[in-house]
Amino acid sequence: MKKTINEELKKLVENYIKDLNDSLNTDYIEKVYGPITFKIGDDYNKELEDFSKNDPYIYIFSIKGKEPLNLEEVEEAKTKLEGEEYKMFQINKDHFGKKKKCLYVGSSIDLKKRLKEHLGFNDAKKTYALHLNKWYKPIEEVDVKIYRVADEERRQLLEDLLWEEYKPLLGKQGKK
Repeated sequence: MKKTINEELKKLVENYIKDLNDSLNTDYIEKVYGPITFKIGDDYNKELEDFSKNDPYIYIFSIKGKEPLNLEEVEEAKTKLEGEEYKMFQINKDHFGKKKKCLYVGSSIDLKKRLKEHLGFNDAKKTYALHLNKWYKPIEEVDVKIYRVADEERRQLLEDLLWEEYKPLLGKQGKK
């Protein structure tokens, strides 16, 4: 009986999210970029030069290739970098073990700066970020899909919907 109720509730939530996604007018998204492949350790200035400051963006980091992340290795890397005083991401343990490809969903109005923080090139220890260049060696490449959002007020709603849809391995859901 309890399992049936949980299954029905899960189906209701999934349908609600689908309806929300379907109801969002594409006018809210001005442009979609990518996915753009970044090799960990490379300079990204050329790939990022087209993104203007002060425009609202949502971005999705995905694992490139077939190899899933190992939870224990991620926890070890996070602990090591926290010991070096880096502000680190939240690990969504319940999303591991499901061959998930989505690493992170986020948003920013200064996309170049934020992606460089996530990729690990700003050495911004006090900023919560992925800092991929400091630890992400198993796969060495990530894909980033970027959405330029037309309406700053709806950016958080769109980000939350994408987070709910992709259920990323790292990071927390909105509420900014």
